[in-house]
Amino acid sequence: MSAAANGRVTLISANPTAQSWQRDAEQAFRQQRYDEALRLSRHALLEDDQNGLLLLFGSQAAFAAGQYAFSYDALARGIELLPDKSQWGFVVENYRQLYSNSDYVTQMERLESFAVENAELGYPLTLRAFHFLYLGHQDAARSDLEKALALNPDDYVARQLFATLPAEQLPVPSKAIAPVPAPSLDAH
Repeated sequence: MSAAANGRVTLISANPTAQSWQRDAEQAFRQQRYDEALRLSRHALLEDDQNGLLLLFGSQAAFAAGQYAFSYDALARGIELLPDKSQWGFVVENYRQLYSNSDYVTQMERLESFAVENAELGYPLTLRAFHFLYLGHQDAARSDLEKALALNPDDYVARQLFATLPAEQLPVPSKAIAPVPAPSLDAH
């Protein structure tokens, strides 16, 4: 986070040319002007196109504006530019810095409706899984990623996100179970 000229802290740091665009984009986002936030975010990206966190913010703005294909594409490019996987969830994990109301829940519901209406597309499931994953809902994320990969095994984002999930663990039996004896090899 960086301090803006007006004293307001911006969530995403950028180079000096892009920073004012990003500050304005974040301000528009906080005011629920999501289309404007996306427009301003695109300007910031033009000035700092190798900044993965700007791309993740752009993805969030596109998601909020209901532009899911753009959101997915920005997400893909953002994670590609951020080799440190711990940064991938930065915007989602800090959603309270951007949202002051229940719009995020409403936006997730709209994405779910879009995914249902476009059941042949995998990217809406991948996008939803991304949000679930970084909001702490790993089981829901895993389920969506499995469905997305069944629809499109080459989905780069789904494959990258799936690799960040912990391996599924088999349940531990509550009581010790006696081993089943091996079948006899003697012919009767």
